[in-house]
Amino acid sequence: MARGWSAGSQRVTAVPLAIRAGGGRHEVAPGATFRIGRHPTNDLVLDERSVSRFHAQIVWVDGRPLLQDLVSTNGSFVDGARAVVPTAVEPGAVLRVGDVTLHAEPGEPGGPAPRPALLDDDGDEAVTVFADRDAEREGVFVCNATLQRVLLDLEWEERTGTLELRLGMAPARVVFCLGRVVTAAHGELSGLEALERVLRATLGGYRFEARFEPTDGSLDVSIREHLRRGFWDVTRRLRGRPVNGR
Repeated sequence: MARGWSAGSQRVTAVPLAIRAGGGRHEVAPGATFRIGRHPTNDLVLDERSVSRFHAQIVWVDGRPLLQDLVSTNGSFVDGARAVVPTAVEPGAVLRVGDVTLHAEPGEPGGPAPRPALLDDDGDEAVTVFADRDAEREGVFVCNATLQRVLLDLEWEERTGTLELRLGMAPARVVFCLGRVVTAAHGELSGLEALERVLRATLGGYRFEARFEPTDGSLDVSIREHLRRGFWDVTRRLRGRPVNGR
Protein backbone atom coordinates (compact mmCIF):
# COMPACT_ATOMS: atom_id res chain seq x y z
CA MET A 1 0.00 0.00 0.00
CA ALA A 2 1.42 3.39 -0.95
CA ARG A 3 2.08 5.70 1.95
CA GLY A 4 1.89 9.42 1.35
CA TRP A 5 2.93 10.48 4.82
CA SER A 6 6.00 10.25 7.02
CA ALA A 7 5.59 9.68 10.75
CA GLY A 8 9.14 10.73 11.48
CA SER A 9 9.35 14.14 9.76
CA GLN A 10 6.36 16.15 10.95
CA ARG A 11 6.28 19.23 13.13
CA VAL A 12 4.27 18.34 16.21
CA THR A 13 1.90 20.78 17.93
CA ALA A 14 -0.48 18.36 19.56
CA VAL A 15 -2.44 17.86 22.74
CA PRO A 16 -1.35 14.88 24.85
CA LEU A 17 -3.09 11.53 24.45
CA ALA A 18 -3.42 8.55 26.75
CA ILE A 19 -4.56 4.96 26.18
CA ARG A 20 -6.39 3.04 28.88
CA ALA A 21 -6.12 -0.75 28.82
CA GLY A 22 -7.95 -2.53 31.63
CA GLY A 23 -6.85 -0.80 34.81
CA GLY A 24 -3.69 0.71 33.30
CA ARG A 25 -3.21 4.09 31.70
CA HIS A 26 -0.42 4.78 29.22
CA GLU A 27 0.64 8.26 28.16
CA VAL A 28 1.44 8.68 24.45
CA ALA A 29 4.03 11.39 23.81
CA PRO A 30 3.18 13.66 20.87
CA GLY A 31 5.44 12.84 17.95
CA ALA A 32 6.61 9.49 19.35
CA THR A 33 5.56 6.16 17.88
CA PHE A 34 3.55 4.16 20.43
CA ARG A 35 3.63 0.42 19.62
CA ILE A 36 0.98 -2.09 20.66
CA GLY A 37 1.27 -5.88 20.56
CA ARG A 38 1.99 -9.13 22.33
CA HIS A 39 5.78 -8.92 22.08
CA PRO A 40 7.48 -7.55 25.23
CA THR A 41 9.33 -4.84 23.28
CA ASN A 42 6.07 -2.96 22.58
CA ASP A 43 5.09 0.15 24.53
CA LEU A 44 1.73 -1.42 25.40
CA VAL A 45 2.08 -5.18 25.86
CA LEU A 46 -1.17 -7.16 25.57
CA ASP A 47 -0.79 -10.82 26.49
CA GLU A 48 -3.78 -12.04 24.47
CA ARG A 49 -3.77 -14.70 21.75
CA SER A 50 -5.95 -12.54 19.48
CA VAL A 51 -3.25 -9.83 19.48
CA SER A 52 -0.34 -10.14 17.05
CA ARG A 53 3.24 -9.83 18.29
CA PHE A 54 3.51 -6.43 16.59
CA HIS A 55 -0.14 -5.56 16.10
CA ALA A 56 -0.56 -1.80 15.68
CA GLN A 57 0.98 1.55 16.49
CA ILE A 58 -0.02 5.14 17.07
CA VAL A 59 1.87 7.62 14.90
CA TRP A 60 1.56 11.40 14.53
CA VAL A 61 0.90 13.26 11.29
CA ASP A 62 0.47 17.05 11.32
CA GLY A 63 0.03 16.91 15.09
CA ARG A 64 -2.76 14.31 14.97
CA PRO A 65 -2.51 10.79 16.39
CA LEU A 66 -3.36 8.00 13.95
CA LEU A 67 -3.84 4.29 14.63
CA GLN A 68 -1.92 2.23 12.07
CA ASP A 69 -2.48 -1.51 11.80
CA LEU A 70 0.73 -3.50 11.18
CA VAL A 71 -0.85 -6.17 8.97
CA SER A 72 -2.16 -7.94 12.06
CA THR A 73 -4.09 -11.22 11.90
CA ASN A 74 -7.26 -9.98 13.61
CA GLY A 75 -7.24 -6.32 12.67
CA SER A 76 -7.37 -2.95 14.44
CA PHE A 77 -10.52 -0.83 14.84
CA VAL A 78 -11.46 2.74 15.75
CA ASP A 79 -15.04 3.23 16.97
CA GLY A 80 -16.04 -0.05 15.35
CA ALA A 81 -14.55 0.69 11.91
CA ARG A 82 -11.58 -1.36 10.76
CA ALA A 83 -8.42 0.75 10.38
CA VAL A 84 -7.47 -0.33 6.86
CA VAL A 85 -5.42 2.86 6.53
CA PRO A 86 -3.98 5.02 9.35
CA THR A 87 -7.06 6.33 11.16
CA ALA A 88 -7.39 9.40 13.39
CA VAL A 89 -7.72 8.78 17.12
CA GLU A 90 -9.54 11.43 19.19
CA PRO A 91 -9.92 11.47 22.98
CA GLY A 92 -13.03 9.43 23.74
CA ALA A 93 -12.51 7.01 20.85
CA VAL A 94 -12.86 3.29 21.49
CA LEU A 95 -10.08 1.22 19.93
CA ARG A 96 -9.94 -2.52 19.46
CA VAL A 97 -6.86 -4.60 18.68
CA GLY A 98 -7.78 -8.24 18.20
CA ASP A 99 -10.31 -8.92 20.95
CA VAL A 100 -8.91 -6.28 23.33
CA THR A 101 -10.75 -2.98 23.83
CA LEU A 102 -8.76 0.18 24.52
CA HIS A 103 -9.98 3.67 25.36
CA ALA A 104 -8.38 6.90 24.15
CA GLU A 105 -8.34 9.67 26.76
CA PRO A 106 -6.90 13.18 27.04
CA GLY A 107 -3.30 12.99 28.19
CA GLU A 108 -1.86 14.68 31.24
CA PRO A 109 -0.60 18.26 30.72
CA GLY A 110 3.13 18.28 31.20
CA GLY A 111 3.31 14.57 30.41
CA PRO A 112 5.81 13.04 27.96
CA ALA A 113 7.48 15.81 26.00
CA PRO A 114 6.91 16.15 22.25
CA ARG A 115 9.70 14.91 19.99
CA PRO A 116 11.42 17.45 17.75
CA ALA A 117 10.63 17.20 14.06
CA LEU A 118 13.23 17.05 11.31
CA LEU A 119 14.17 20.70 10.72
CA ASP A 120 13.88 22.13 7.23
CA ASP A 121 17.00 23.07 5.28
CA ASP A 122 17.03 26.86 5.16
CA GLY A 123 18.92 26.98 1.87
CA ASP A 124 22.37 27.57 3.36
CA GLU A 125 25.27 25.37 2.31
CA ALA A 126 25.36 23.57 5.67
CA VAL A 127 22.80 20.85 6.22
CA THR A 128 20.70 21.28 9.35
CA VAL A 129 21.74 18.98 12.20
CA PHE A 130 19.27 18.30 15.01
CA ALA A 131 19.46 16.40 18.27
CA ASP A 132 17.16 15.12 21.00
CA ARG A 133 18.80 13.63 24.10
CA ASP A 134 15.74 11.56 25.02
CA ALA A 135 15.58 8.06 23.59
CA GLU A 136 12.56 7.43 21.37
CA ARG A 137 13.14 3.69 21.46
CA GLU A 138 15.30 1.74 23.87
CA GLY A 139 15.65 -1.87 24.94
CA VAL A 140 17.59 -5.12 24.82
CA PHE A 141 17.37 -8.14 22.53
CA VAL A 142 18.29 -11.78 23.00
CA CYS A 143 17.60 -12.99 19.48
CA ASN A 144 18.41 -11.74 16.01
CA ALA A 145 14.73 -11.43 15.00
CA THR A 146 14.06 -8.78 17.65
CA LEU A 147 16.89 -6.54 16.44
CA GLN A 148 15.83 -6.96 12.82
CA ARG A 149 12.29 -5.98 13.81
CA VAL A 150 13.59 -2.74 15.36
CA LEU A 151 15.52 -1.94 12.17
CA LEU A 152 12.53 -2.75 9.95
CA ASP A 153 10.24 -0.59 12.11
CA LEU A 154 12.57 2.38 11.72
CA GLU A 155 12.52 1.89 7.96
CA TRP A 156 8.74 1.47 7.79
CA GLU A 157 8.19 4.61 9.89
CA GLU A 158 10.65 6.50 7.65
CA ARG A 159 12.57 7.67 10.72
CA THR A 160 15.56 9.99 10.73
CA GLY A 161 18.00 9.53 13.58
CA THR A 162 20.74 7.38 15.10
CA LEU A 163 20.45 3.85 16.47
CA GLU A 164 23.23 3.19 18.99
CA LEU A 165 23.92 -0.49 19.73
CA ARG A 166 25.84 -2.39 22.41
CA LEU A 167 27.02 -5.63 20.81
CA GLY A 168 29.44 -7.39 23.14
CA MET A 169 32.68 -5.44 23.40
CA ALA A 170 32.14 -3.47 20.19
CA PRO A 171 29.77 -0.50 20.01
CA ALA A 172 27.86 -0.03 16.78
CA ARG A 173 25.84 2.71 15.15
CA VAL A 174 23.30 2.79 12.33
CA VAL A 175 22.11 6.17 11.04
CA PHE A 176 18.77 6.48 9.25
CA CYS A 177 17.49 9.24 6.99
CA LEU A 178 13.80 8.94 6.12
CA GLY A 179 13.96 5.21 6.81
CA ARG A 180 17.05 4.36 4.76
CA VAL A 181 20.46 3.53 6.23
CA VAL A 182 22.96 6.23 5.30
CA THR A 183 25.90 5.26 7.54
CA ALA A 184 26.86 2.28 9.68
CA ALA A 185 29.77 1.56 12.01
CA HIS A 186 30.75 -1.49 14.08
CA GLY A 187 33.98 -1.21 16.03
CA GLU A 188 36.59 -0.30 13.41
CA LEU A 189 34.36 -1.38 10.51
CA SER A 190 32.17 0.98 8.51
CA GLY A 191 29.73 0.92 5.60
CA LEU A 192 28.19 -2.31 4.31
CA GLU A 193 30.60 -4.53 6.22
CA ALA A 194 29.60 -2.88 9.50
CA LEU A 195 25.89 -3.17 8.64
CA GLU A 196 26.39 -6.88 7.95
CA ARG A 197 27.84 -7.38 11.44
CA VAL A 198 24.89 -5.53 12.97
CA LEU A 199 22.36 -7.65 11.09
CA ARG A 200 24.06 -10.82 12.40
CA ALA A 201 23.90 -9.73 16.06
CA THR A 202 21.91 -11.97 18.43
CA LEU A 203 22.41 -10.28 21.81
CA GLY A 204 22.77 -6.70 22.97
CA GLY A 205 21.04 -3.41 23.65
CA TYR A 206 19.81 -0.54 21.49
CA ARG A 207 18.82 3.10 21.80
CA PHE A 208 17.32 5.23 19.03
CA GLU A 209 17.41 9.03 19.20
CA ALA A 210 16.30 11.77 16.81
CA ARG A 211 19.93 12.77 16.30
CA PHE A 212 21.33 13.16 12.81
CA GLU A 213 24.74 14.33 11.66
CA PRO A 214 25.37 14.05 7.89
CA THR A 215 28.70 12.51 6.91
CA ASP A 216 30.56 11.90 3.67
CA GLY A 217 30.41 8.56 1.89
CA SER A 218 26.78 7.89 2.78
CA LEU A 219 25.07 4.59 2.05
CA ASP A 220 21.55 4.38 0.66
CA VAL A 221 20.36 1.00 1.91
CA SER A 222 16.91 -0.47 2.51
CA ILE A 223 17.06 -3.07 5.29
CA ARG A 224 13.95 -4.81 3.97
CA GLU A 225 15.23 -5.12 0.40
CA HIS A 226 18.58 -6.53 1.45
CA LEU A 227 17.09 -9.05 3.86
CA ARG A 228 14.81 -10.29 1.09
CA ARG A 229 17.69 -10.71 -1.35
CA GLY A 230 20.05 -12.37 1.10
CA PHE A 231 21.93 -9.38 2.42
CA TRP A 232 25.22 -11.05 3.28
CA ASP A 233 25.69 -12.63 -0.17
CA VAL A 234 25.15 -9.21 -1.74
CA THR A 235 27.70 -7.48 0.48
CA ARG A 236 30.29 -10.23 -0.11
CA ARG A 237 29.96 -9.71 -3.84
CA LEU A 238 30.33 -5.96 -3.41
CA ARG A 239 33.55 -6.54 -1.49
CA GLY A 240 34.85 -8.98 -4.10
CA ARG A 241 34.77 -12.01 -1.80
CA PRO A 242 33.72 -15.48 -2.94
CA VAL A 243 30.22 -16.66 -2.07
CA ASN A 244 29.80 -20.07 -0.44
CA GLY A 245 33.46 -20.84 -1.02
CA ARG A 246 33.27 -20.24 -4.79
